[in-house]
Amino acid sequence: ITETVYVLRRTMVTYDDGEPGERTEVFKDLYAIDPGGGAPRHVADVSDLDDLRMLFPRDQVLLMGERNGRDVLRVLDPSTGALVREVETAARYHGTRLSPSGRFVAVADNAASGVPIHLIDTETYEIVAVPHDGVWLEVMWANDRDVLVAMIDYQLSWSLEEPDPEAARMRFVAWDVAQLAAT
Repeated sequence: ITETVYVLRRTMVTYDDGEPGERTEVFKDLYAIDPGGGAPRHVADVSDLDDLRMLFPRDQVLLMGERNGRDVLRVLDPSTGALVREVETAARYHGTRLSPSGRFVAVADNAASGVPIHLIDTETYEIVAVPHDGVWLEVMWANDRDVLVAMIDYQLSWSLEEPDPEAARMRFVAWDVAQLAAT
């Protein structure tokens, strides 16, 4: 969001309550700051989330973070910071990529076998896995439109096992995700 700076403040509080050992709590608060002046505005308490990531799909603020090893998606109103929606997933996301229009997010699910790529529609928050017939794929958005380009690997040529050059095979495909979502 232009003209707004977001800051994560992390506070550690250590308690000595007379019991053996100390107890430490970590508090995490997200603030929005107008760079032109004014006091920081508290947006959200995110103490329950780890590995926090922030995206700006169109007219939203999207927080992605892990809770108990699984990702939670929190959609906030950019003006007020109010929670608009929360989606709990069974995924542990890594490698987040926002489409040029801001409508779609492509992200790898490290919790699932084969590390599938999930597409998240930021209008509906429907999550679907990108279908493919290989053993692994990597994706990236085209620069100027919501076209997802994928490299599908059929042998895991980057694995620790000795690849067989005769069997090595990759394929590149592209999907116009906006057009697919419209059908």
